[in-house]
Amino acid sequence: MFRFLKDPDVLASAREHRSLLWSGAWAVLGRGFLPLAGPWFLGRSIDIVVAAGSNHALWRYVGWMMAFAVFTAACQFWMRWVIIGWSRVAELRTRNSLFGHLLGLPIPWFDRSRTGDLLSRLNSDVEAVRMGYGPGVMHAMATGLTTIGAVILMVSKNPLLAGLALLPLFFLFFSMKRLLPSIHDLSTAVQESQSTLSARAQEAFSGARVIKAFSREDHENEAFRQLSQGVAERNVALAKKRAVLNCLVEGLGGLSLLVVTIVGGLMILRESMTIGTFTAFFAYLNQLIWPMIALGWTLSLYQRADASFDRLNALRQVAPAQTGGHAPGLPSDGGLGIRIRNLTFRYPDSPRLALSELSVEIPRGSVLGIVGRTAAGKSTLLKLLLRLHEPAPGTIEIEGSDIASWSLDHLRQQISVVPQESFLFSDSMAANIAFGVDHADRAAIEAAARAAGLEDDLRSFPDGLDTVVGERGITLSGGQRQRVALARALLRRSPILLLDDALSSVDVATERVILDGWREHLRARTTIIVSHRLSSIVEADQIIVLESGRIIERGHHQDLLAQGGLYARLFRLQQDERELESL
Repeated sequence: MFRFLKDPDVLASAREHRSLLWSGAWAVLGRGFLPLAGPWFLGRSIDIVVAAGSNHALWRYVGWMMAFAVFTAACQFWMRWVIIGWSRVAELRTRNSLFGHLLGLPIPWFDRSRTGDLLSRLNSDVEAVRMGYGPGVMHAMATGLTTIGAVILMVSKNPLLAGLALLPLFFLFFSMKRLLPSIHDLSTAVQESQSTLSARAQEAFSGARVIKAFSREDHENEAFRQLSQGVAERNVALAKKRAVLNCLVEGLGGLSLLVVTIVGGLMILRESMTIGTFTAFFAYLNQLIWPMIALGWTLSLYQRADASFDRLNALRQVAPAQTGGHAPGLPSDGGLGIRIRNLTFRYPDSPRLALSELSVEIPRGSVLGIVGRTAAGKSTLLKLLLRLHEPAPGTIEIEGSDIASWSLDHLRQQISVVPQESFLFSDSMAANIAFGVDHADRAAIEAAARAAGLEDDLRSFPDGLDTVVGERGITLSGGQRQRVALARALLRRSPILLLDDALSSVDVATERVILDGWREHLRARTTIIVSHRLSSIVEADQIIVLESGRIIERGHHQDLLAQGGLYARLFRLQQDERELESL
């Protein structure tokens, strides 16, 4: 237990706010010990009344009771303001730290992870840990001090009665020892089931169009209902365990009160204890009841916090992508030369090679076209250039320097990419185009939009470039999303441009307009165009044809047609398709 107190972000925040937390600790001391004065003054006041003592002494004790109550309230306020407030600051630090860590993890890890599970960890798990080191620790310290003080004062007043009153606590200790492991296991199961439920909901919302297109609303609703039922059942099981713990705490606390009432009453009748002493003793025992109840609550918090900390720690232990390296000097214009030598790559857990002994040189400012059937390795090559997956050292060089030794930031600053799936954020079109550039000029954004063939589309939008697109650009057509992504890559003006089937969603006429407008931009860059549509690459300086990760043909467009191989067959097939479409 208490593993959550080793959270590195919490410890760092505690060191940073050391002075504030010390003041909170003094408030906890006050909140723990000051309430103990009340029963003592109460007992003295009752003895004075019973003995028909002086009014002056009675009012003096009443005044002290009021003063201690005011100081207790002040300590309570400062304790909660400091510790609960600090716990929110530490929670913010933890969540931001985890988010930054996640962004630094390698792409293969995200391929194996579920978005809903990550969201659950960043929200409910972080909150559960905060409840442990914030309210949990605060209440444990304050009630613990009150408990220690009350026990000492009870023993000092009547050791025999104190022993009888505290006897049920031993039974409570052994009961908690048996219950807490099962509470921890159930807390872990609850957190994991909530993650699964969140992941299912996220997938359903993201795939809403597919669900509706296949009329699978009932199926998805039933699947979600079953997962939700599982979450509810685990929560109910956890609630039962907590209820048993709380029942034991309150039941044994009530047993202590019963013992004190009977034994203490007999002592009063035998005149071996005054009514004031009995009242003070009873008040001290009442002060122990809330700590006993709080004990069950805080121990449940600790079990859940430990379970959530384990889940967060599992994220922290994932090694981030290696971002270090040097930043070699590069030419300032005309693109960058790329050399690929004997590049072989296999995806983790894949039985076959994605690329095999691939070699190609791409001179500065030239255009390389890449074609091939599905799963031939085209997109894999672009991912390796970006080091989304790590190529073997010495297999890819830019301007004679091995990219494996570059810092990731420097490498990716040299490259603009338009992926197959154009991802847009729920923001304005202008913000999406300017995503890769800090403080982009409005005129430059408009120029990039024109070069990407968006000019006519912008006239039809109510707010032009300021039109807000939906999540993932859902309010735009596939072709419009691709062109926004193209404009984003053009605006960045990186010396290397990677286009991964970036014109597949636009018609042939629009494709020709875009390519004609790009000639000026491409002259200042080294460009690699992956395309199933061969019309996109007929003017490339060099074309390679991939098959099962190997280069089976290479040359200019006319050379490849003359060879009569796969490229020629694909070109004739696409020509026939266009002729049929024109009929």
